[in-house]
Amino acid sequence: MSVSDSKRLLHVLLGTVCIPYCYLPTEAASPDLPWYQAIQSQHFPHFYVTDLAQDDLTKAMVNLDADYVLIDFYAPWCPHCQHFAPEYERLALATSNWNNKSSGGRPRILCAEVDCVRSPEACQQYSIKSYPSLLWAAKEDWLKKTEPETIVLDKHDAESASAWISSKLGIHISPPQLSRQEVLKMWWPSKFQDSQIATELLAQTQADTWDAQLATALLLRQTFDRHIFPPSDKPGPKEALMDFVTLLSNRFPETSKSQGTSCRQSFAALHQKLSATLGNPDTEADRIMLTESDEPQDRGDFANRIDADELEGDLRLCNTDWADYREGWKGCQGTLPGKRGFTCGLWISFHMLIARTTDASARRDTEVLRTAISNFFDCEECRQHFLKIDFQDDDVTDRRSAQLWWWRAHNIVNARVGQLEQQYQDGDPAFPKMTWPSADLCPSCRPKATQFMRGKK
Repeated sequence: MSVSDSKRLLHVLLGTVCIPYCYLPTEAASPDLPWYQAIQSQHFPHFYVTDLAQDDLTKAMVNLDADYVLIDFYAPWCPHCQHFAPEYERLALATSNWNNKSSGGRPRILCAEVDCVRSPEACQQYSIKSYPSLLWAAKEDWLKKTEPETIVLDKHDAESASAWISSKLGIHISPPQLSRQEVLKMWWPSKFQDSQIATELLAQTQADTWDAQLATALLLRQTFDRHIFPPSDKPGPKEALMDFVTLLSNRFPETSKSQGTSCRQSFAALHQKLSATLGNPDTEADRIMLTESDEPQDRGDFANRIDADELEGDLRLCNTDWADYREGWKGCQGTLPGKRGFTCGLWISFHMLIARTTDASARRDTEVLRTAISNFFDCEECRQHFLKIDFQDDDVTDRRSAQLWWWRAHNIVNARVGQLEQQYQDGDPAFPKMTWPSADLCPSCRPKATQFMRGKK
C-alpha cells in the first residue's frame, strides 16, 4: 500500500463522516492561556459540581462549606471523563440534597472537579496519572495536604459513587431522580433539537497534516509535563520517549509551514536536546527525588523531569511558532465541546507515520508507537483496551500489513467507542463512529468486515 493510497484511505474515512452540521458554540479560550491549554479549553459545564479552577487546591477549599470533599480530576479530551461527567453531576445533586436535609451534626459532602488541562499543577501535586481519578478526604485533611483516598468504582455512575460514600460514612444517600439524559439536555440542548444546517458546510475531504502535527505536539507537551524519566538501563519511559522522537524524525510528513527547517529535522533537533537533557541531569534538567510511590524505582533514586517551557524556547516543530497552535483543530474539529480533536489527530498521526515506514522497519515502528501509547497516553481505560488488541508476531511483516493492522486497530477502537457513545448518548451527532470501509464504499468487503475489525487475517 503506497503513501498516496494511505492518504486516500484517510480522505475517504474523514470525508464520509463530515456531514453538514452547525458548530455548537464553545467557551472562548482566554488569550492568557498557553497554547496547549487553549486548544483543550472545552471546560465541562457545571450545574451542581463545584469547579475548583485553581492550581492551589488548599486556597480553593478554605471557604468550602463541607466536612468531606470528593474531587474528580479529569481531562476534557478523555472519552471516559466525558462519559462520567453527567453521572458526576447527578452525584453532586444527590449530595446537595443530602446536605440540604442535614442537621444535628450529620456530615456535609461536596463534589468538586479539577480540569487537569487548566490546572496542571494541582494534578501534578496529587500525582494524577490517569483520567478520570476520584480522590476523597475530609476537608481538614485536604487543607493539611494529607494524602487522600483513591476511589475505585465497579461502575462509573452516580448510584455506585453514592453507595461508596454511604458505606464510607455509614449513611444513606439516595441517588437523584434527575436522569443522565436530562443532564445531557442541560449541557447540549442543541443536540436534542432539530439540527440546523450550517451555512458553511464541513467540506473536509482529506486528512489534515496540521491535525497530526498539533496532536503530536500536544502529546509531547503532556508527556514532558506529566511524566518523569528515571535513569535505567532497562526499557522504560526514557527509552520509549527517545524511540518515539526518533520515529518522528524519520517518518513524520512534511507540512506547508516546514519550509527552511523540515519537520523531520526539527524532531531530530528535539532528540538531540532530549539526549542532553536526560543524559546530564545536573546541567540540563530538573533533578527530582523519587518517593516510594514512584514505581518502579526505589526510594532515594533520582529522576529527570523535562522543562517543557525551556524546550519550547529553544526549538520549534515543523518551523511553527508555538502560539500558532492556538488555531486549534481543522479536520478533527468536533461539533460538541471536547469531542474528536486530540484523539482524532493522534489517529491521523499514527496512520501517516506507518504509511511512511519501510518493509524492513514496519514491525519496529509499530512497536515504538504501541510502546509510546503504553507509556504516555493518559486515559488509562482507553490505553488498556488498546493494548489488548491482538498483536502477533506475524501480524506485521511489511509496510502493507502494518497499515492494515493499524486500520484494524482503529476499527476495533471505533466500534468500542461507538457502543459507549450509544450507551451514554453523548457522541458527536455529526461524526458517528464508523467501520472502514463502509458498505457503500466497498460492498465486496463486507463479508470480511467482522474479520477486519477483529484483527484477524
